[in-house]
Amino acid sequence: MRLTGQSGIDAISRLMGFLLVCMGAQFAINGSLEIIQTIIDANFSHLR
Repeated sequence: MRLTGQSGIDAISRLMGFLLVCMGAQFAINGSLEIIQTIIDANFSHLR
């Protein structure tokens, strides 16, 4: 804490929170795309 100070710790905390939100959004996007692809494959597999 001595090295960065209180404002540095606040900035690092905000940055880590932002990265966590980005990772969560990426997991949600990847999961949604996987579900959509599975549905598409299941519905159109008989056309092949």
